[in-house]
Amino acid sequence: MPAGKRFFPRVEQARWLLWLPAAVLIAFVLSLGGMFYVVFFDWQDERRDSLIQDILWLEQSMRSQLTEQQDWAVRTASEVGEGTLDEDRFQAASELILRENPEILSVELLNAQGQVEARAPSQFQAEHRRQPLASFEERDAFDVARRQGQPAFSNVYYSLDKQARVDLEAPVYRDHRFAGSVRLSYSLPGMLHHEVPWWIGQKYQIAIVDLGGKVIAAKFTVGERPGSLWHEIDFTPPGNGLRLRATAYHLGMGLAFPLLAGLMGLLLLLLGVSLWKIRQHIRRRHKVESMLREEMALRAAMEDSMKNGLIVMDPRGTIVRVNRAFCEMTGRTAEALTGQTPPYTFWPTEHLDELHGFVSATLAGDMPPHGFELPFLRADGESFWVRLYATPLINHLNQQTGWLASMYNITELKKKREAIAQAHQRFRTVLNGLDAAVCVSRCEDRQLLFSNRAFEENMVRASEDAPFCVVLPWPDDEGIGPLADVVDCDLQFNGSTRWYQLHRRRIEWVDGEPAWLGIYADITEARAFAERERLQAEKLQTTARLMTMGELASSLAHELNQPLAAIASYAAGCLNRIEQTPALPAVQLATPLDKIARQARRAGEIIHGIRAFVKKREPKLARLAVSELLEHTLTLAGPMLSQHRVAFHIECDDGLTLDADRVLLEQVLLNLVNNAVEAMRDGKVARPTLTLTAHRQGERMRLSVSDNGPGLSPAVAEQLFTPFFTTKQEGMGIGLNICRSIIEYHRGEFGHAPKPEGGCVFWLELPLN
Repeated sequence: MPAGKRFFPRVEQARWLLWLPAAVLIAFVLSLGGMFYVVFFDWQDERRDSLIQDILWLEQSMRSQLTEQQDWAVRTASEVGEGTLDEDRFQAASELILRENPEILSVELLNAQGQVEARAPSQFQAEHRRQPLASFEERDAFDVARRQGQPAFSNVYYSLDKQARVDLEAPVYRDHRFAGSVRLSYSLPGMLHHEVPWWIGQKYQIAIVDLGGKVIAAKFTVGERPGSLWHEIDFTPPGNGLRLRATAYHLGMGLAFPLLAGLMGLLLLLLGVSLWKIRQHIRRRHKVESMLREEMALRAAMEDSMKNGLIVMDPRGTIVRVNRAFCEMTGRTAEALTGQTPPYTFWPTEHLDELHGFVSATLAGDMPPHGFELPFLRADGESFWVRLYATPLINHLNQQTGWLASMYNITELKKKREAIAQAHQRFRTVLNGLDAAVCVSRCEDRQLLFSNRAFEENMVRASEDAPFCVVLPWPDDEGIGPLADVVDCDLQFNGSTRWYQLHRRRIEWVDGEPAWLGIYADITEARAFAERERLQAEKLQTTARLMTMGELASSLAHELNQPLAAIASYAAGCLNRIEQTPALPAVQLATPLDKIARQARRAGEIIHGIRAFVKKREPKLARLAVSELLEHTLTLAGPMLSQHRVAFHIECDDGLTLDADRVLLEQVLLNLVNNAVEAMRDGKVARPTLTLTAHRQGERMRLSVSDNGPGLSPAVAEQLFTPFFTTKQEGMGIGLNICRSIIEYHRGEFGHAPKPEGGCVFWLELPLN
């Protein structure tokens, strides 16, 4: 019925309603006789259906039991063929299955000629088991099992006591050759006696018959006589042509129908009296309908004016009433919604389990205090979410008549909550994926407000009673500086060997309260690695200088030989002059003695430069002239240049000075000069030429070492700065990396480029200030 409406019949209509029950009563009497007729035949059909179902169940049950016993015989035959089952174990297994299945008379083990080698029970004698004519059926099943290689049942045969029996033969194979069979002998009367349940025996006579209808074995209840209702089904195997028959016992109508007819007459009388009472009740009812109509109209107006959706359900969950707001929510009319039972048409199919759980919880009175969040579906296929509150409906008799559910649309609110939850989850996932410890603490008392996984694992220690957090050092605690809004520093906990890099800044927490965001990055390994790198770099620099001096050793010896030979020559000339001219004026000796002093100083400078170059020491920055640096470098490399007949040129701007370590820069230049000379030598350049240039470029100085050698191939240029990569047969692959480290130590840049006219240029840029 429409939402907010109630149907109250008028007085004239109510009077005509009296004729309707009268007509129904007449129709009821006419149809009562026909009903008895239909009921009788329905009762017969129901008995027949029950008979068929019971006989089918019995057949399946007996066949399942035979299948299990056949599987046992096959397993036993397999174990006998494999030699894992001796006679004692066969006897024990056979006794067990005989105890569990009384319908099996015996279990026998036959050889390939059909002779019995073992049997259970042991006192069972074959000659008393069957008549002589039964040997044909026994042999037939034995031959079928041997030919087909699978279990086979025999035909029905009779023992001396006229009891019908069948055999099951399971073939035994040894080394893929037929070696006999395992035979199970069944008693068909015993099978019915033990396999037919008592409740089926109480209802039906169960018999096993052949194709001609002859009863072979039967089970029946004493004192009962079979009726005309029966049914047969095939029961092969066991045996061939056997059928299972069930015949229902005769049941009479008894006193059921007479009693039913008397009861119906009494009910008709009561119905007539009820019609008279209804007539009186209608007269009284129309007096209060007008008042109820006004009250219900007011209630319906109130319900339809609400923005919340209302739905009334009976105790079984059937929709009794809905208001206008609920119809607008679902896009369906009140007529379409009223009378629906779960699942309702406004339930999404993918949430049926959840919604069925809501209905079950509501009907059971298990309602959460904050209501349910449920997905609903509009008529146009659009889904929306509602928050629903359910309360029981109690009538004037204090009895519950159903449930009243109030709901409102929370689709947009849920989207906002999900967006906030996803953002929070992404935030926590990102922070928990960091190796650095992150925490948020209150500015007022440093109370911990938030921490990520790394912080909890490294900073928080749990006790048996409650977790506690160690007091984290702050910059003002360590005397690093005042509490600024942003602080970056390295710190170490008291009594700890670990170093942390702290980045702290002031933020506003979610509730608007000021807080500190602290990021503690463990840099202990990084500091140790940096220290090892520094020591290793010093060792590599010393090694590189020693290697360079080792390559220049012979040339330096030749270079030192020249000033020493000049000193010896000038000294010998002075001695000869003094011997020839005793009164030789001192002015004539001044020139050769000055040359001796200059040559000695030159030799000393060479020796001092070599010692300074090779000596291990800390880098020292000092102001030096670039032109002197280039000249001193070529002085050290002079013997090597002379040996390989390399022409060299120096181009340097005037007044270029910078703060640098002379020895380290000389190491870089010597390494580059040495590489250039070797490249031109290996490339067999006819006129090797080396050029050192130093030019000012704004606030920086660009120094380059260029040659006219074969240059670098793209493959070599790509891996030039890869550690331990070298093109020299005896190289270590660390020279250029050391050079780059030295230049980066001086806040400079280091690189290379091909020379347009042929060769290669290695350049470095250093700040002049």
